[in-house]
Amino acid sequence: MNMSGAIRARQPRGVSLKRVTQALGAAYRAWLGRRAVASLDELEDWQLADIGLQRCDIDRLRGYTPMRDPTIELQARRASAASRTIRRRV
Repeated sequence: MNMSGAIRARQPRGVSLKRVTQALGAAYRAWLGRRAVASLDELEDWQLADIGLQRCDIDRLRGYTPMRDPTIELQARRASAASRTIRRRV
């Protein structure tokens, strides 16, 4: 009861629609990322080398948990390689 004597109904404490939508979106992006890694696995070793990857990189990415997007790791690796290249030029 509050000060006026009226009983206030409690809001149910469940999972919000926003959180469910975010989780579904993350799962979908992870699924797309896993499909992208699967397509990389079909490339020959020389093709992977052309884009700066090795077969062991693909094997490591394939071992990620289903909810983790492996393409995020590839983006971080590319950014790291790019920063090393810029530092060498200066």
